[in-house]
Amino acid sequence: MISAQALSLIKDFEGLRLTSYKCPAGVFTIGYGSTGRDVVEGSAWTEADATRRLIIDCAYYENAILSKLTVPVESYELDAMVCLAYNVGFGNFRNSTLLKKVNLKELKLAAAEFLRWNKVKGKVLKGLDLRRRAEQLLFMTGKYTSKT
Repeated sequence: MISAQALSLIKDFEGLRLTSYKCPAGVFTIGYGSTGRDVVEGSAWTEADATRRLIIDCAYYENAILSKLTVPVESYELDAMVCLAYNVGFGNFRNSTLLKKVNLKELKLAAAEFLRWNKVKGKVLKGLDLRRRAEQLLFMTGKYTSKT
């Protein structure tokens, strides 16, 4: 199960929205960045709903990542990969060089890969860059200090 500090990282960077909105990609989103068939225009959640869904979604990403790992990893390394996959989607993560480097036990090279995911349409976004650096630090050290 994902650690409290990894949940805190996701919560800090996703923020909490209790009513649905369209993200920049045009997808209805709610809570801590949750999407899906049940998230539609006019959806409203409580903070408890958002936290419950975050935990469920993270469990999905954790299991999906574990199914693609061919080597054992530290729990904090898995936490960081879950945080990344939560944001970029499992399809993107599954095909990533980061995952390939982890499976080759090239952890320093894998850590460097987090910073490749800080752009939208070729432009570095400050918020994404900060998030990727936080995920990278978690991956390398097991540490995350809340940004608030």
